[in-house]
Amino acid sequence: MQTTFNRFLVLVVVAVLLSLTAGIVSGASVTQSITYQGKLTDAGGTPLTGTYPVTFSLYDVPSGGTALVQNHQTITCTNGLFTTPAMFVPEMFNGQALWLGVAVGSDPEMTPRQEIRPVPYALSLRPGALIAQPLASPALSLVKTGAGKALSISTTADGSEGIFVRATGKESKGYSVIAEGEGSRGINATSYGRDSKAVWAYAPDDLSTAIEVSASGEHGKGVSVHTTGEQDAGIFIQTSGDNSHGSWSEIFRKNSIGSYIHTYEDSSEGVKVLTNGEQSDGIYVTTLGGHSTGVNVTTKHEGSAAIRAKTEADNAYGIRTETSGTGSHGIWSVTNNDDSAALVAVTKGEGSDAISATTHERDSTGLYAKTRADHSDAIRATTEGPVSAGVNITTKNDYSPGVTVSTEGENSYGVEVYTRESGSIGFFADTEADSSTAVYAHGRGEHSHGVYASSDRSDAIYADTGNPDSSYGVYTPDKMSARTYDTNSGDVAEYIPVAEDAEPGTVLVIGPDGKLVPSTTAYDTRVAGIVSTQPGLALATKEGGNPGEAAVALAGRVPCRVDAGYGAIHPGDVLTTSATPGHAMKAVPVNAGGVEIYRPGTVLGKALGTLESGTGTIEVLVTLQ
Repeated sequence: MQTTFNRFLVLVVVAVLLSLTAGIVSGASVTQSITYQGKLTDAGGTPLTGTYPVTFSLYDVPSGGTALVQNHQTITCTNGLFTTPAMFVPEMFNGQALWLGVAVGSDPEMTPRQEIRPVPYALSLRPGALIAQPLASPALSLVKTGAGKALSISTTADGSEGIFVRATGKESKGYSVIAEGEGSRGINATSYGRDSKAVWAYAPDDLSTAIEVSASGEHGKGVSVHTTGEQDAGIFIQTSGDNSHGSWSEIFRKNSIGSYIHTYEDSSEGVKVLTNGEQSDGIYVTTLGGHSTGVNVTTKHEGSAAIRAKTEADNAYGIRTETSGTGSHGIWSVTNNDDSAALVAVTKGEGSDAISATTHERDSTGLYAKTRADHSDAIRATTEGPVSAGVNITTKNDYSPGVTVSTEGENSYGVEVYTRESGSIGFFADTEADSSTAVYAHGRGEHSHGVYASSDRSDAIYADTGNPDSSYGVYTPDKMSARTYDTNSGDVAEYIPVAEDAEPGTVLVIGPDGKLVPSTTAYDTRVAGIVSTQPGLALATKEGGNPGEAAVALAGRVPCRVDAGYGAIHPGDVLTTSATPGHAMKAVPVNAGGVEIYRPGTVLGKALGTLESGTGTIEVLVTLQ
């Protein structure tokens, strides 16, 4: 026969879980059980005596839901009264609201569930609890006299925080830590979880400080950071606000250092900075004191770099300097040892610049390099990537030179360039602006040369504009002297005004207004010449081009349009104008007193090619007669 139970229960919590006070309470450990006391009766209300199985369940809702955890007990009743401990997982008591459900034997769980209420002083330990102290004395003071930790906090949930501190009062501090003992640490923070932070500080208010550290002892350290894992960051700083600073140092004492970093291991990096935001600065340093240095970096090991800058984003700068003061230098580099380089810049990215220097003020210098040691290089630039520039210099102000070179020593070179690979170019200059000059050289001294070029196997100077119609490979408004003058074309032409555009090879005559027009009459004494295809030497050229004019071959060899319908043309035949517009034909001599002569003033030249019939183009030796 099944016994039916009623209940008259009184729930008394006489102990709390030890986990709620761990790290604060010292001495003997507190029990981790809840003492439950009640009265058990049958359906008629008669108190029961004996032993009965009971199941205690914890819920986070007053009704329904699923039990978070259960505890099975056998209780002993005397006249209905019993007292029993109920053991639960300590982590359940983390400040959340809980209800206790009780079921006797196989009967359904009794209703309503009993809410678990805290002991009043335990309220100070619930999440969001406030420990307030309006006086100057500490709201919470921890003293640890023996070995161990005064406060130990462990978080296991993702995104959890070990300690959260907010300081809202003026000049208040979230943390104030003093370490007085030898070898003691004000804060010792260790992070084990992936993407976890040992210390995280946030200062949302204006002029507020998330962490302020002061070291007043000799050789003391405000912050000492040690990393042992691979690719660990001793200090990782991320800023997301505009004009925010990852690290800010102010120096008020002479010979003091804002940040001092020392690396001992090979391939280690004293400072590594990565910026992701647009127009953000990895390191921004300002000096206000006289003879002070914004960044002072020293390396003492062979093959090590004092500063190594690497950029992976497009249009990013490895090192960017701006100077605004008179006589200030963007980069100042000094070398004292033989074969040392003041500055070595190497670029491997396509289209990247090893050094990019820009000046905006009058008489300012984008890059100034000086060397005093023998065989040392003031500037040495090496590029390994295709289409990359060892030095790329851009000027935007009027009359500002991209590079100014001054030599004061005897037999010294302003610029000395060596090329050792086939197809390499010692000096390449490119200009895109109108009326700009790719290279400008001025020699002021007696018998000095603006440009001196020498080559024992190739061209001393090679110039190619890519636009021969309106520009010059070499241009000078002055005289030019050369022992020999070679051209790739065989004619001498002169730019003469024309009444209409004429194709190369067209035979021209002088028109009524003095301008040249294509010939239309045989044996025309007004014959002037042939439109040159590519003159070897052109006279009367203008700096801005020759619009409305044509280069007319006056001497030499030039392709000419001819018509063999008036007679087959062979090499050596004398040519004259024909009735076919712009074409020459074979001239026929006339008898003058028993002597065959060609009509004076009509001879254009002599054929160097053959055309048996029809019209075509052959090469002609121009000999106007």
